[in-house]
Amino acid sequence: MSDLNLEYDSIIKEVITPIFKNFGFKKIGNNFYRDFGETGQAFNIQKSKWNSKDEKDFVFNLGLIDKSIYKEVNGIEVTKFPKEVDCEIRVRLGYLTDVTNEWYKLNSNTELPELKSKIKNDITKYVIPFFENFRNPENWLEIFEWKNEPYTYPLSKFLIIKKYGNTEEAVNFLNKVYNEAISKYRNGETDRINKEIGLNWIEKIQDLARKKSVELRIKHPIELKKDQTNIWQKIKENWFSKIKH
Repeated sequence: MSDLNLEYDSIIKEVITPIFKNFGFKKIGNNFYRDFGETGQAFNIQKSKWNSKDEKDFVFNLGLIDKSIYKEVNGIEVTKFPKEVDCEIRVRLGYLTDVTNEWYKLNSNTELPELKSKIKNDITKYVIPFFENFRNPENWLEIFEWKNEPYTYPLSKFLIIKKYGNTEEAVNFLNKVYNEAISKYRNGETDRINKEIGLNWIEKIQDLARKKSVELRIKHPIELKKDQTNIWQKIKENWFSKIKH
């Protein structure tokens, strides 16, 4: 009977680590990071919370971070070795392969050489090209145009668009987020906890708008309904896909 822990470790040691080190990434545990000064790139191997001695499932997460934006949103400096969870833009491998929630499975029926080959192919074909293409943060804006756009915290997304893209577009985006927050709070919040969450979120948007001298405009309900993109649904879809494992 094979030792799944040893097989899992061999995948990281023999397949994943050499590729990332060859491209300048440093490693701590199941996390890799490549630094570019003001920005950086992170890669994470996430194990399923349902893993057992008989099966180990895992998936790859990719991240892009702007340190100044992180500080502005979180109020603190990011660590010297940011992880994928710290990043403004977070992308699961499935967004690149069009198999959104595919996990690698390691069990007694797994052909280890085949799995290693697939992982090597996925990293060289999808992961590394992603990181190479997005070394320049001005290219990050392309991700917001993807058909299956991964969820990005709205305030971070606003700051990315403002810093690397078009100020007017950033202002319009923040206003859209603001109006959606107001609409949700007014129409759907009934219990005390949700009301507090809604008010806190609205206040965060207003605070950032003040800091960035952005005028927030409340739209007429009919006008809002016409162009609403339902950012809250994107949040749900993104996190539901993550908690399945």
